[in-house]
Amino acid sequence: MAWALRGAGHQVFVASVPDPGLTTEDVTSTGLTSVSVGEPVNIGEMAQEEASKIAPVVPPATEPGRKTVQADYSNCDVRVELEQMARIYPVVFSSKSMVDELIAFAAEWRPDLVVWDHLMMFAGPAVAKACGAANARLVYCPDSVAQLRIAYRERYGSPDPIEKGVRDRFADFGLDFDPSMTDGDFTINTMPPWTWRPAGQHYLNVRPMSFNGPSAVPKWLHEQPARRRICITLGLTSRGVHSNIPSVENLFAAVAGLDVEVIATLAPESVADLPGIPDNVRVVEFVPMNTLLATCSAILHHGGAGTVFSALEHGIPQIILPSTFANEKFWGQVGHAEGLENQGAGIYVDTSRPVTAGELRDHLVRALDDPSYARNAARLRTELLEMPAPNDVIPALTRLTAEHRAAA
Repeated sequence: MAWALRGAGHQVFVASVPDPGLTTEDVTSTGLTSVSVGEPVNIGEMAQEEASKIAPVVPPATEPGRKTVQADYSNCDVRVELEQMARIYPVVFSSKSMVDELIAFAAEWRPDLVVWDHLMMFAGPAVAKACGAANARLVYCPDSVAQLRIAYRERYGSPDPIEKGVRDRFADFGLDFDPSMTDGDFTINTMPPWTWRPAGQHYLNVRPMSFNGPSAVPKWLHEQPARRRICITLGLTSRGVHSNIPSVENLFAAVAGLDVEVIATLAPESVADLPGIPDNVRVVEFVPMNTLLATCSAILHHGGAGTVFSALEHGIPQIILPSTFANEKFWGQVGHAEGLENQGAGIYVDTSRPVTAGELRDHLVRALDDPSYARNAARLRTELLEMPAPNDVIPALTRLTAEHRAAA
């Protein structure tokens, strides 16, 4: 989206707090201009510390044999879930020094539009309000914040804990509250239309496009594989997280002896203590997913948005193993798995109980050998390519910005 705006002649700055996990170099390596705001922090460590204080808010158990679906998130204790967000997000993602410096920068540079995602809902809208810019909420996974807030209002009325938290926080900056501070003046949604969405929401829809950052393609990937190739990845977010996702040893046992070539993108420590690696498995710490998946017949993964959309772009079946860590699964993994399975383009593996290597093998063989999975995955790819690309929505984005900035 940033590059689409640049290509249309607009100036774009990417603001971030100094953090070991997201440095100025990470931003500038994409060719974009970075603005560092706030005191240095370690968001990963802070998030872990805050997570240790959270009691998982678990929805009521589903009936035996039924897998969790995205709509189930509305049945948890939404009051506690939203109160935890209102307490943690300002501390971890939007410190006072960060918001102060961002407002000061915006006052000098005078942006017309501020784009923010749900992690930055206690910073982005404040900056836009302070300088009179339009503000756009960006959704890159199921719209879980809207889902919880709708459920809260239906159950308890208004205001919900997010609105209360935003009101109180922004009052500290001398800003009066209006609904755009929690909802955005408008919402950009990068989720395909067949994925779960909360009722009553209006979105500016844009095609999700995979991006792996600057990377080199290894030579072995230049050639087409001699036999069907599958990818196994747990992404970055699920590595080391305690959940019912099968162990690496079980994942390898599931593919050992199959007439396939397996590329497993895993951290070195994930395989260091294994007694051995099957002959048909190649372990690499990183390979650009949007290049690798062009050569694959299927992928087995955790259900993260980047991996899902990379696989959709190449029209390959997906086997998804959602994490069972706290409510992480409701921020993308379950919604993606549910949608793909409903579309016949993937298999949603129930990880609420331990999954055996034999089950995983059966799922892989079915996804590879049943032609309906590849056929439906190809259909979803065609539908994805028919969605407006970032370049296509720039005129609408420019119009909405002008409307809301003029009204500010």
